[in-house]
Amino acid sequence: MIRVDRDCPVEDTMNFTQLRAFHAVATTGGFTKAAEFLNVTQPAVTRQLKALEEDYGIALFHRRGHHLELTESGQDLFTVSQRIFGLISEAGGIVSGESELQGGSLRVGADSPFYIMEILATFKERYPSMALTVSMDNANELFRAMRNYEIDVGVVTAVDLGPEFVGIAYTQLDLVLLIPDGHPWARRKGISLDMLEGQPIILRETTSTTRQLFLQALEDAGVVPTVVMELRNQVAVREAVAAGLGLAPELIGGRRDDERLHRVRISDAPIFCHEHIACRKDRSSLRKVQAFFEVAQDVAPLLAEREVMTPMLEAKK
Repeated sequence: MIRVDRDCPVEDTMNFTQLRAFHAVATTGGFTKAAEFLNVTQPAVTRQLKALEEDYGIALFHRRGHHLELTESGQDLFTVSQRIFGLISEAGGIVSGESELQGGSLRVGADSPFYIMEILATFKERYPSMALTVSMDNANELFRAMRNYEIDVGVVTAVDLGPEFVGIAYTQLDLVLLIPDGHPWARRKGISLDMLEGQPIILRETTSTTRQLFLQALEDAGVVPTVVMELRNQVAVREAVAAGLGLAPELIGGRRDDERLHRVRISDAPIFCHEHIACRKDRSSLRKVQAFFEVAQDVAPLLAEREVMTPMLEAKK
């Protein structure tokens, strides 16, 4: 039983087995997979979840045939259960040798494959017994995942980390303009922002850091962009520019050379942000997280030299 204190009323208690069954179903998306995950029978999972819903008089899932979808209450409970079982996993890892990096696992998130792979390779070389799980997503989703204890550490592009997180800004990424080969500006060393008035512009989705930096710079310069297309990822943006559909901002670092494209500096308003290694404040003392930060700091100068980025290596705050 999970109990707040000895004097809490009956209605404030919760059966741990029921909560574990709910968490398994919400995580795996179904009763069969949840049963396999828990190494119990499917009817046992079904009974525990039904009992939990009946005990509290709420529905935790919408059942549409074989498809399950969390209700609003279910989503709220899942947010809490992720934290609970994340902490339980952390506790188990500590007592099983994870604190000495001789076992356990590290969950990493990254918004680009170009910065993370060499860090992962070096980390795995130093700590071969640590299992690595890697999630790729945009920066907003990675911050959400760290906030909800779904990942331990993130490699994210951001202007700043916010009060919930700590980390290091290990590279400075300058914003440039992607120009297709054959364009009149393709051989220029730089352009000014006012030259972009009336030019067709291709942007990332609204949550993109690249987009936000670029649009803010245009607004500051009094330039109204002519946005002709919005795309979900930078690979698609590059293909659109190469096809001659418009020009697009891009943060330097990690992208492979493409003879169809040219990078042109914005000469009158330097625009940049940082690539960060970040984690929740309350997870920064974990030895495995500290080890990841140390590896990132060692790898950063090599990445900077290869990609013409500026190594930052600011200490964690």
